[in-house]
Amino acid sequence: MEKQKVRQLVLEHIQNHIDQLSNMLNQIQESSQEDSKSSAGDKHETARAMVQIEIENINKQMAVFIDQRQAVLAINPSLKSSKIAKGSLVQTNLAWYYFAVGLGKLMVDKELVFVLNPQAPLGQILLGKMTGDCINFKEQDIEILSIQ
Repeated sequence: MEKQKVRQLVLEHIQNHIDQLSNMLNQIQESSQEDSKSSAGDKHETARAMVQIEIENINKQMAVFIDQRQAVLAINPSLKSSKIAKGSLVQTNLAWYYFAVGLGKLMVDKELVFVLNPQAPLGQILLGKMTGDCINFKEQDIEILSIQ
């Protein structure tokens, strides 16, 4: 498994979310403009307020993904370390982990990679560990097999 490929897929995954949210925003705004041409009165004001809330929620979600994209872009993928750090791709006896942002599961070359925020509970435990180290997390023994 290549760290560069994992990083690229993480960026594509984030960009897909941004694109989807942007499309939703455009659809809501277009729909809102159509409604404003044909509606009047209290019902119209309530609908407009609900649309505004939806737009704010989408903008908040988009801001999170934009921040995540920036965080991943800030990671130098060519950095090598003998210890787990932000940007590390780690193989354990249980799974692959990419330390960047909290995205969850991602399929890479038919293998599952957990894209993990280093501040997450497991991330905090693994940070600074080296190949060969073992930890126990939620009653599971995890052995670090390799670090990229």
